[in-house]
Amino acid sequence: MKNDTSKPGSDVVGSKEERSRISQNPYRVNKCDQILEFEGETLDDMNNFKKKSKRFFTMSMYNIVTFKEKKVETFQELLNFGALEAIPKVIQGSVSCIYFASFYRNITVCLKDKQEAENILNAYKSYRKCRMGDNLRKPLENPREKIQEILDKACMGLDVTFDESKYRNPVEIEAALNIAIDNTLKKVAENSKNFIVKPKEKKE
Repeated sequence: MKNDTSKPGSDVVGSKEERSRISQNPYRVNKCDQILEFEGETLDDMNNFKKKSKRFFTMSMYNIVTFKEKKVETFQELLNFGALEAIPKVIQGSVSCIYFASFYRNITVCLKDKQEAENILNAYKSYRKCRMGDNLRKPLENPREKIQEILDKACMGLDVTFDESKYRNPVEIEAALNIAIDNTLKKVAENSKNFIVKPKEKKE
């Protein structure tokens, strides 16, 4: 496929797929469950575009995540797209720095040049279409059910269920899912010393 730079790996719901990871320009998203991986920089001072620090980023239809290096243990912050205040755009006065602004934190992503920044923004637009119901190529399986399956298989027994009937559209459902996951992980972190996870009982 033209401009397809994807490679094998785990997709957004944890399944092993042949074309799940995109790590090269032009970052063309062809499936809603694909994940972008790219190196860049973050602004240390919003008033001085010369002050930057190297970072590693991943981006999916759900969020953008920042790491100090390409190592999971260097995780820094996560910004859920459901909480964005505005559509991400290049910061005025910069050439290739994108501003992701949410209600609770902001992330700046500076790329090598204007074209790479535009490609990242185009990838975000594709993910935005996914969030609005356009699945690009094929229907995306219910993420809540997939995540619950992953947790069950890992014998973690963590419950991220919620009442979907209370929400009007997929974006609100995904936001509720994020809240359920965050609350569960907070409980694990708060009780990490004496926290014992019991696997869910199997239904007969």
